[in-house]
Amino acid sequence: MRSLVSTGKPAHAPVLRRESTRLRKGKAGDRGSPRAGTTVSTSATAGDDEVWLLDYGAGNVRSIRNAIKHLGYKVRDVTRPEDLGRADVKKLLFPGVGAFGSAMRELDNGGYVKALREYIENDRPFLGICIGMQVLFEGSEEDIGVEGLGVIAGNIDLFEAYPGFPVPHIGWNTTNILKPNLLIPSSAGGD
Repeated sequence: MRSLVSTGKPAHAPVLRRESTRLRKGKAGDRGSPRAGTTVSTSATAGDDEVWLLDYGAGNVRSIRNAIKHLGYKVRDVTRPEDLGRADVKKLLFPGVGAFGSAMRELDNGGYVKALREYIENDRPFLGICIGMQVLFEGSEEDIGVEGLGVIAGNIDLFEAYPGFPVPHIGWNTTNILKPNLLIPSSAGGD
């Protein structure tokens, strides 16, 4: 079975990875490089090794938390809306599952709507997964009349159901690459 993960990425792509690199043996005294055998860490300033997690109460946050730790980051929890205004919140992750309207109600009840909108509008690093990305839009066909954060113009449309393709779809499928793209290498095939 071939992997669908590509190691090649554009130079501008943000990477959520922290690692130390062991340098290969080289000539001692090479200009601009540390001595062979030393370890170089990619962490630069305080807070760079942390990912803040906004858990609104739905979803498999434990898996996300474990993945963040596996990548070498510390997980910090957003516990109140004021946390989003802190200068040391340098990476914010908002995962979740559920309905658009329920998610927005939970954010509103917790007082997070204004704080989250301001955090994102100030161009601070944010990654929304599933419902965490959907709430960035103005609204959703899933819950007509419920306002989203509105930081992205437009609405989330429901998937159309076709015979043999249930919605929602949960499970595994074969991927057929129809044309080359940056996300999946052409060597990935359909395995």
